[in-house]
Amino acid sequence: MNLITTLNVNGQSTDNMQEIETQIYQHFQNIFGRGSQTWGKLNASNWTPSEKVTEEENITLTVPFSEEEVLSAITSMSADSAPGPDGIPIFSTLNFGILLKKIS
Repeated sequence: MNLITTLNVNGQSTDNMQEIETQIYQHFQNIFGRGSQTWGKLNASNWTPSEKVTEEENITLTVPFSEEEVLSAITSMSADSAPGPDGIPIFSTLNFGILLKKIS
């Protein structure tokens, strides 16, 4: 279980759970809340060079899924699970022979 037991707030450490929850909520509200002009305040300076995805890693991460990968993922799932918001269980996809393919 992950638990934040202390948090540094404005240079002072606190273990007050209510204060910790409030500060975390406010932090993310400031970044992603509706009050900002943009969706978020993320930019390249948020990460050090060693934390950034390299061009080579980016190429690897953006390769389209192969048909084999999709089929492997579908067949490895529990038959009664519903992976999407539509609630359709995966056995329906397998039983009716619907395979996800890129339409070309």
